[in-house]
Amino acid sequence: SFPNPYHAEIADFAAAISGGAAPRVTMHDGLVAVQIAEAAVESMRTGQPVPVASGVDTTNQNGN
Repeated sequence: SFPNPYHAEIADFAAAISGGAAPRVTMHDGLVAVQIAEAAVESMRTGQPVPVASGVDTTNQNGN
């Protein structure tokens, strides 16, 4: 059985806002995920490839 990922996400967020360690998923990670999702939706709508917004650095900003 796998742990519930939402519980882990909420616990990680709660720890970060209460002065704990920085969250594992950064704001940059979230921004890139939204931009990828928006490009995917547009591609599905048009049936054409859609590039991810220019200037988006998709490298790992956490140093991992």
